[in-house]
Amino acid sequence: MAVTDLDSYFKALDSALMNFHIRKIKEVNKIVQELWQSIYRGADIDTIEIVSGEEGDDTGGTAKRSYNYRVVMCKSDTPLEMRGRCSAGQCVLAGIVIRLALAES
Repeated sequence: MAVTDLDSYFKALDSALMNFHIRKIKEVNKIVQELWQSIYRGADIDTIEIVSGEEGDDTGGTAKRSYNYRVVMCKSDTPLEMRGRCSAGQCVLAGIVIRLALAES
């Protein structure tokens, strides 16, 4: 009885945290997009966004998850990973914009 209750509470909490995480990432990406489009004047990148990938091990009842975050640049709705494809100035600007968006959200 207690084990099934704990399992159902765990699943409910896990689901709520995942929904919160998805909402916050969308909120931060919206702010990043607004800031990037108002600050960046180049024509090679339309916008940038944070993409999170989840790696998890749901076996054995203990969920061990890790999240891999990466920054992608979008040009004509085509996302490309920024790492290795942008200049140092664009990387610095992206870092500042992301920090501002995280502070604002």
